Amino acid sequence: MIKKLLLFIMIFAFIPASYAESSAALTVDGQTVSFTEAYIYIINAEQEYADVAKYYEDYLDIDYWSLTYANGMTVSQMIKSDVFDQLKSMNAFYAIAFENGLSLTDAERASCRTDAENAYQALSVTDAEKIDIDDLSYVFEKQLLADRMYSVFLENMLIDEKEIRSSIDPKDYTVYDIEYLFRTFDDFDESGKSMPLTEDKQALIEKAFSEAQNCPSFSDAPNHYPALDIIYGTTSFLSADETVDPVLIQAAQSLAIGETSGILKTDFGLFLIRLIDNTSLKAYEQAVQTALYEAREAAFASEKESILKKCEYEINVPFWNTLAPGVKN
Repeated sequence: MIKKLLLFIMIFAFIPASYAESSAALTVDGQTVSFTEAYIYIINAEQEYADVAKYYEDYLDIDYWSLTYANGMTVSQMIKSDVFDQLKSMNAFYAIAFENGLSLTDAERASCRTDAENAYQALSVTDAEKIDIDDLSYVFEKQLLADRMYSVFLENMLIDEKEIRSSIDPKDYTVYDIEYLFRTFDDFDESGKSMPLTEDKQALIEKAFSEAQNCPSFSDAPNHYPALDIIYGTTSFLSADETVDPVLIQAAQSLAIGETSGILKTDFGLFLIRLIDNTSLKAYEQAVQTALYEAREAAFASEKESILKKCEYEINVPFWNTLAPGVKN
């Protein structure tokens, strides 16, 4: 998938009819946007919304792309407008990169070519017919330089990194790596009908869990007790992960590395967990970097808007009128 810059508010000018004969979809500050570039952004947008569109069609019998917003625009038209803004944004920053002499190495160009070939291979036959592989490779090159130029602007923004870092509590980003045994409270009778666990069978499961606590790993427990349908696994979760049962989080927080929890009863079933590690700072550092990035973007917002308002755009109107995301021609 092609990485997209954030959407920006832009001013554009429609062009004389003679431009309709051009081989370009549009130009942005002198940079040509090929038909391939326009198509690949449209295809990318269609893929992003494909699951939603399929749900509406399969379960609601509704054409998602034809749904209308309060402003009178259809979903297809709104997404097309977003794509248009993305294209203009990327090409505006590419133009600045070009003017500032930024360039790619041969290795980076080769990597872009590989990415383009992989993207091309993933296209449907119908979509591939609209795409020129050489143009697509150039799209990847442009995107890489545009992203780099955008990053240069952000790196020059003055922010209080110390204050931002101190505002993020490492405790909220502790990563608990655990191994576990799990058994649901559901069972099945001889005919395969679902039924609750009997007290006797639950007692056997709890006994198996208790015995597993003394083993170096829980992994052998399912094989030792095949009739109990015990599940073994490993997983990781954050201390503030709302998708994880609070019982498991509280248990993990109370354990030292290598310790086991004892039998835990949750809404889903019985658990036994062992803490493997809780020293990783990766999630915390990712949260810090995200916060720093967002702060730099906020600091750059007014300058960004000013830069983009100065851009000049020319649009191949007849070509753009033929584009309709989600509508197969």
